[in-house]
Amino acid sequence: MCKKVSVIIPIFNAEKYLEECLNSIITQTYNSLDIILVNDGSSDKSLEICNKYELEDKRVRVFTQNNQGVSVARNLGLDHIKGEYVTFSDSDDIWEKSGVEKLVLSIEKNNTDLAVGAYNLYDHIKKSKTKVSYLDKEVYSIKDYLYFLNRGKTSPFFGSQCNKLYKKEIVNTVRYKEGVSYAEDYLFNLGILKKVHTISNVEEAIYNYRQSRENALSGSQSCDILEHWEANKIVYKETKKLFQLHDGLKIFDDFGFLVAMIHETLATGFICNKKTNFKYKKEVINKILEDEILKKYCCLTKFTQKNWLIRYCYKYKKPLILALFYDVGIKIKY
Repeated sequence: MCKKVSVIIPIFNAEKYLEECLNSIITQTYNSLDIILVNDGSSDKSLEICNKYELEDKRVRVFTQNNQGVSVARNLGLDHIKGEYVTFSDSDDIWEKSGVEKLVLSIEKNNTDLAVGAYNLYDHIKKSKTKVSYLDKEVYSIKDYLYFLNRGKTSPFFGSQCNKLYKKEIVNTVRYKEGVSYAEDYLFNLGILKKVHTISNVEEAIYNYRQSRENALSGSQSCDILEHWEANKIVYKETKKLFQLHDGLKIFDDFGFLVAMIHETLATGFICNKKTNFKYKKEVINKILEDEILKKYCCLTKFTQKNWLIRYCYKYKKPLILALFYDVGIKIKY
């Protein structure tokens, strides 16, 4: 008998893409599903759509709450899981038809604590997909995975919970941090990695992450750049604790990780706030460069041919150069 997989989908004003998302889940080749829809106070037709699917498919269960955010919604879903395994979906994304089956086969074939799959960045306007994958082995020990994490830094491949399959007994010991506006998924996965010993990898893309989304719950947060930076400092501290737990501090690059965190903060913040002027960007960068946590490690950094310019700017506090970098870079990319 196939083990049941609980799929948790937090939903907020997602009527535009919700049916496409749900159709990709109910038609999975892996049929033993427990589909948990958490309506987070939607004001559109999302709840109506959820109720329709609940009536038509006995695997679907609908829960509703006042608007409290994605972390509270996911935690509500976790409180009601029936499956031996758990995964997540954003309400506007699309699963590959055999995505869940491939994750289950991977975790059971390799007897691992966690399965991770590649995914596609899906441009729904151009109807194009770009595969995202950073792992190159079928099975990782937690120490091997930390080497990858140290190299990959802030990759969304790590932070996302939608390309992963978790064991119930492990996921039951971890919850999303409520009240955290940024990086809640990254912090959740750090909590999971403190509990696992082995991770298996699915090389094929199992999930399609929609870009240019308007109403996904995961994208409904505001873009306070300095608040985002404070959240990423928590990510840094919790990541370091994870490395310490698994005796990996020797490989942990404090300054490199902090620089990656700053880059993620600024790139995301400036893209979200496209109308901010150059002076504002320079002021924000300067405030971050003055942070004590950065001062502590910048003197220890080593320049390499690959990263010398960016590390130089952070080490010697060059907000003007960094502001130009993000100003020009974002205009070119977007």
